[in-house]
Amino acid sequence: MPDRSAVLVEARSTVGPLTFGVIGLTGEFVAQVRDGAVCADGQTTGKVVIPTEGLRSGNAIYDAELARRIDARHFPEVTLTLDDCVPSGDRFRVSSEVTIHGVTRRVEGTVVVRQSGPGALAVTGEQVVDIRDFDITSPTVLMLRIYPDVVVKLYLEAEEIDGAVERPA
Repeated sequence: MPDRSAVLVEARSTVGPLTFGVIGLTGEFVAQVRDGAVCADGQTTGKVVIPTEGLRSGNAIYDAELARRIDARHFPEVTLTLDDCVPSGDRFRVSSEVTIHGVTRRVEGTVVVRQSGPGALAVTGEQVVDIRDFDITSPTVLMLRIYPDVVVKLYLEAEEIDGAVERPA
């Protein structure tokens, strides 16, 4: 559900923490669900598309600098393509191909999947990402310097359709 799915990017800077966020993610997540729980059986797939032009901090100068650094006009989206999903207790170990700024890297992390309502699941996770891995230089505006390691927080909501979970585009 795009209107209830979001990404927050938390950055540290010389003037304190900065947070950029966007709502309206699109994509698809397909998994088998039994008794309200995701069954990671090798058939779990997914792709999430994050619109870069929607990333906002509330400060027009910071937002313009971010758009310039990630070259939002040429790279209007960030994509996450799920490659692997393995249960690990009440969490899932995931591996994804992430494309930012035209550069694709494998990112591994952990997500929590919980039932958010009848026939709906919520997926949450966070990961530290070094923006230099995606050929993005650390922004500097006047006296402001943003450090290259950022925390990316992901929240997705998915609806169950015919015994599988899908988050329609």
